Amino acid sequence: MFKWLEQYFTFSRTERNAIVVLLLLSLVVFIAPGVYRYLKPVQHADNSKYEKEIEAFAHNNHVLTPEEEIADTASVKRDSLSTDSSQVKKIKRQLSYFEFDPNKIGVKEWVLLGFTEKQAESIEKYKVKGGKFYRPQDLMRLYVMDEEHYYKLKPFVKIDVSALPKRNYDKY
Repeated sequence: MFKWLEQYFTFSRTERNAIVVLLLLSLVVFIAPGVYRYLKPVQHADNSKYEKEIEAFAHNNHVLTPEEEIADTASVKRDSLSTDSSQVKKIKRQLSYFEFDPNKIGVKEWVLLGFTEKQAESIEKYKVKGGKFYRPQDLMRLYVMDEEHYYKLKPFVKIDVSALPKRNYDKY
């Protein structure tokens, strides 16, 4: 009864042999590059002919040699620590928290609250397209607002609900 199925789902002896040979060949092709890399002798490049060019390039472009770079790293770390702390102080001085209505403030005020100019512009685009803040939790809908920043700003959010249109909760 199932002879016609058997015809499509069985292999003859020669077909089985061909499959085995193909599997062995594919295995050899798959393994050969790894064996070649393992057995191949390591060749070191002859850099002596390029040393003059490298030195000329380093001299013209003020590139540090590896020894100079190691010696310079410690001084750079010391300098970066002192400048980083002064930059942090500048940033902290620029941040100022004040009571605000997120529906009424602009880009400059958002920047004063700790957002970058790009983030502040993103918030303003949200408002231009019809986004409104009815309660402080609505700030969390912004992609630029993380939880830490939200909890710092939450006590200062004062939303004038009387100036906002009434929300229709029947839609939800």
